[in-house]
Amino acid sequence: MKDKVAPEQKRQSTRGGLPGKIVGSFELTLETYDGVSLTLGRAVENKPRICGLKDYASRTHLLYEAAKKDDPFAVYQLVQIESKQNEVEVFLEDQARELIERQKKNQSSLVFQNEGEGEESRLLINRPRSVKPVKMEFRFGNYATSAARLIKQFDEIALLARSMNHHNILPTTETSKIIRGAASKIRGLLTIGSNYRFTGVTRNDLKAKNKLARSAVQKLVGTKFIDQDMFKDETDICEYYAEYDVRPLFGPAQTGPDGERDA
Repeated sequence: MKDKVAPEQKRQSTRGGLPGKIVGSFELTLETYDGVSLTLGRAVENKPRICGLKDYASRTHLLYEAAKKDDPFAVYQLVQIESKQNEVEVFLEDQARELIERQKKNQSSLVFQNEGEGEESRLLINRPRSVKPVKMEFRFGNYATSAARLIKQFDEIALLARSMNHHNILPTTETSKIIRGAASKIRGLLTIGSNYRFTGVTRNDLKAKNKLARSAVQKLVGTKFIDQDMFKDETDICEYYAEYDVRPLFGPAQTGPDGERDA
């Protein structure tokens, strides 16, 4: 007598088995204290908490999952995050370009001719390197990966700026100003959405202005996620976010009440 095979096992055997969940990771190598401290953040007693990359990853994952369930507040926040990421990326690219051009200009001013040879000699400054770079591996993705890429760009800027200061190209006060300014831009990104709270509300709840919608609005006003001064009342808030139809470029496809996902 043959053993009975469960329908699930039969389907798996005929299909060769179903693939498991896709997981990925990336390695972030940093060469400055500035880049490492920005990544780790700070969580010590008696001092204000500073969000790091892991905090940002947890928050954006929460927003991503809420956006999949058509939470307009989460969708709105992801759009703001994407806008902020683009802003920081442009700022870092401009900052890096200015430093590189300044370094090249300084090196070219040191060019001189060898007598009788017609050949140029110049002082060339090699790319600085840490004798002990810090390597960190992360398994999260989505928006946190983009933030990690920006932190890597910042680390390169800090490395170049400190090298130029070491070679008397960049004054110390200006070096500190450049690094602090760039770090501030990224910290602004890492803290965005920190006052969001998951409420379970959906776009349909806000359209209906039901009890859950009113409760969600009150909660998010309380955390200052919603600026109450921009609206007349709770009804105005519900209507605004219910009609908010901008989609994040890298956000999830929404899942409707029937379980189907739209593109």
